[in-house]
Amino acid sequence: MVFLMQSSSSVENIGSETKIPSTTNGSPIESAREISSQILSDKEANNLMIKLFNCITIDSRNRKVVNDVLQDINVIERMIARSKEILQKECTLLEIAVPVNICGDIHGQYVDLLRIFQQCGRPPYERYLFMGDYIDRGPNSLEVICLLLLLKILFPAKIFLLRGNHECSLINQAYGFRDELEERFQNGDLLWIKFQDLFNWLPFAARVGKRILCMHGGLSPKMTNLDALRHLKRPVDPIDDSIEVDLLWSDPDTKMSNGPNDPNFGPSLRGISHHFNQSAVLAACQQCKLDFIVRAHQVVQDGYEFFAGRHMITVFSAPNYCGKFNNSGAVLAVDEELRCSFVTLTPSKYRLKVRPSKQDEVDIDDVMNEEDDKV
Repeated sequence: MVFLMQSSSSVENIGSETKIPSTTNGSPIESAREISSQILSDKEANNLMIKLFNCITIDSRNRKVVNDVLQDINVIERMIARSKEILQKECTLLEIAVPVNICGDIHGQYVDLLRIFQQCGRPPYERYLFMGDYIDRGPNSLEVICLLLLLKILFPAKIFLLRGNHECSLINQAYGFRDELEERFQNGDLLWIKFQDLFNWLPFAARVGKRILCMHGGLSPKMTNLDALRHLKRPVDPIDDSIEVDLLWSDPDTKMSNGPNDPNFGPSLRGISHHFNQSAVLAACQQCKLDFIVRAHQVVQDGYEFFAGRHMITVFSAPNYCGKFNNSGAVLAVDEELRCSFVTLTPSKYRLKVRPSKQDEVDIDDVMNEEDDKV
């Protein structure tokens, strides 16, 4: 693997008119899918996508405003139904070609999602893999997930969505997403159920260019080869000790010893899943014939961080996470030759509203290793 010079972005000119290529041919004859009252048509998806790309305006105080273009709950429900059909046809372990841009957590930071597309390019001109945690914490989870689903509908071979731990019901009903839906819609609780039904179909992992394994959280002691990932069943909302939970929750730990008699996995400080050492990463790369592994799930100061001699990379794509970390976000760009570079997004000047948690106890996602606390 080769890592090239990183590039950076502090793009701030979001809010100007954005031109998006049309995906409809204007024919008066539509497919049965498009005339169905239960499934969103390509034309509807395209129109809503354009509205979402252009919903940012600047107010009199030079602040970015996300205007609400998602007021029709019927359209959103039909978008969910169409997206679910697509996800049901995908494998649990995706096989993704290069080149591709790999993104980590977004967490409802819609302005920053648009910054990613502005800096790296938009589908269908660029291919993307998002590694989960689209929702919760940030102010615009609905805009984030809807834009990504619309892109999946219109360009299914150009955008791929993995599941994060915040796409699990026990988490997103406590950390903002359900509250956001209930605030914005009269039947927001029912819409939340439909979204969760969709999330239960999201794939857990992806292999990029046959040599790079990607997941939201990390490794599992139950994962001895890639077939263990291919055979995972969906739909599922994992809560028990399982490979699925580890793929969503586990973390690398720089403090774990790596001696020949030391265990590669141990109980996580999060209270769920495991943490693992460098030996676990090297063993997984050897067993699965991988160059390296990419994961998200943890805030890192530069938006990316290496582990196990560059055999694992953490990518986090939400700059200034929760408005308090002052971290950069990053995207890992992999080219046709599997050469890698990083696009970094510096913290934006816009003020981020953070949705409060319903939990009184310590947030399990904020329980980080000392290495992560450097932010």
